[in-house]
Amino acid sequence: EAHQMSIDQQFQQTSRLIREIEAALQRVEQSPQDAAPAAEREAQCLIDRFCSECDRLDILVGKQPAVRRQQAKLRADQFRYDCQHLQASLRQLQHRRVARENEEREREALLRTSFTPNDSTSVLIDRSLAHNDSLNTANKRVDDMLAQGRSVLDNLGDQRAMLKRAHRGMLGVLNTLGLSGTLMRLIERRGSQDKALFFVGCFVTLLIMFLVWRHYS
Repeated sequence: EAHQMSIDQQFQQTSRLIREIEAALQRVEQSPQDAAPAAEREAQCLIDRFCSECDRLDILVGKQPAVRRQQAKLRADQFRYDCQHLQASLRQLQHRRVARENEEREREALLRTSFTPNDSTSVLIDRSLAHNDSLNTANKRVDDMLAQGRSVLDNLGDQRAMLKRAHRGMLGVLNTLGLSGTLMRLIERRGSQDKALFFVGCFVTLLIMFLVWRHYS
């Protein structure tokens, strides 16, 4: 019973931390350019703390009685997914800020350029404008890819939640039928494999997004 109270308190504390991180991300998005880095560092510290809380939850889950362990592990896995989602949101905000700063530097460099009344002036202006347009296009494509990737991750999360509900229902039916403990362990092992495949899919999606961003940056 002491373990159960401890893990319930940990769940509540982790839930409060999610709300703090969401508020911090909102401050990052609304901060002026000179204050954005400090807001980003604050949000990153909260996310790092959130990851540590998820590690503690994993330890507490292992101490739960077998009858409660499966449900506790599902909640802990959801918190782990939330941590990855919030980290991706912060990186997207950081990317947008860096893109804006690059655009402003390009604009200032163009305004400071000394022009001479000859044909090279037109060539220089055309090249600068073309380069600026190329940067804007690349940034827009990367933003679109990040938005698509976030949508894919959200869809995967919804599908995962649906599979969890189906899994819990199936476990309830199996408990009602009184099937053997060996069959129950086989089903739990298959669930662990499915979760591993899910995380691998998330990793591959993030890797593709990162490679696309590097390509267009």
